[in-house]
Amino acid sequence: LVLLFVIHYTHRAVLQPLRSPRRSPLHISVPLSAILFNIINGFVMGSWLGGRTPWSALPEPAVLSAALVATGAQGGIGGNAGSAAASIAASDLARKLGTSQIADSLRIGAPGLISNSVWSNPLWYLGIVGWAIGFAGNVWHDEILMDIRRPKKSNSSAADPKQSQAQASNKEDAATKVGSGKSARKYSIPRGGLFEFISFPNYLCEWFEWFSFAFAALHSLPIFAHLAAKDRFATALSTPPFLFPFVLVCLMAPRAINGHAWYKNTFGDRFPRQRKALIPFIF
Repeated sequence: LVLLFVIHYTHRAVLQPLRSPRRSPLHISVPLSAILFNIINGFVMGSWLGGRTPWSALPEPAVLSAALVATGAQGGIGGNAGSAAASIAASDLARKLGTSQIADSLRIGAPGLISNSVWSNPLWYLGIVGWAIGFAGNVWHDEILMDIRRPKKSNSSAADPKQSQAQASNKEDAATKVGSGKSARKYSIPRGGLFEFISFPNYLCEWFEWFSFAFAALHSLPIFAHLAAKDRFATALSTPPFLFPFVLVCLMAPRAINGHAWYKNTFGDRFPRQRKALIPFIF
C-alpha cells in the first residue's frame, strides 16, 4: 500500500510537472489550498500506513464487536446468541478486560504488519487491480489534456492520411479563443477515451483509484476480519484510506461541475451534447 501511494505522488508531484506544458494562470488560493491539503493528507495517511494510528481511534462498538468475535470461542459467545445477550456480553467484556487487554486480544499492536489472511483474500487483489486501472486511466486522460496544451509540431514530410484527417477534425475544436491581447488563449475540446462520455474522466479515474486503494486497505486491518457486519461501515469511516477519496470527491466534484458548464458556454453548439460532467450517461 505504501508503494502504491508513493508511485502515485511520484508521478503527480515530480514526473508530471516536469513534462507538463505551460498552464493558464491560477489564483494563488488554488496552489496554497493544494499544498495544505497534501501536507495534512500525507501526514495522516503516512501515520496510518506506518502503523502509528492508535487502535483506540476506532469506534468503541467496533472494537467491542471485534473483541467478542475474537474471544467468542473461549467465552462461550456463539453465533446463535441474541442481540440482547450480545450487548450484555459486550458490556461485561468492557468491564472485565481493560482496553489494553482488548487490544492485545485482537493482536493489532504490531505497527506495519497485516493479517496473513489478506494474501488469500480475493477482495484484496481486486482492490489492487482497481487501483492500477484507476491510476492508468488518470495518467492517460491527463496526458490527453497536456497534448492539447503542447505546441503543435510542423512536419513537412508526407503525413499519414488518418493522422491528417484527425488533425483536420480537431482544428474546429482548437479555434476557440478566450480573452484578448496577450492574455488570449486557445482552448480545445478534449477527445479520446472517456472524454467522449464525460468532461472530467481524469477526476473519475482518480476517485476510482483511491476508492480501490481504500477497499484493499480495509482488508489489511487485522480488526476488520473480526468485525460484525453492522460495524464495518463505522470502522471504514474512521480510516484515512477511506476518508481520503471521500474528501477528494467533495473537493473535486464542484470543480468538475463548474468546468463542465464552462465547456458548454465556451464551445456552444460544438460541444458534444451527450457528454456529461462526471458519470457517463447520468451526470
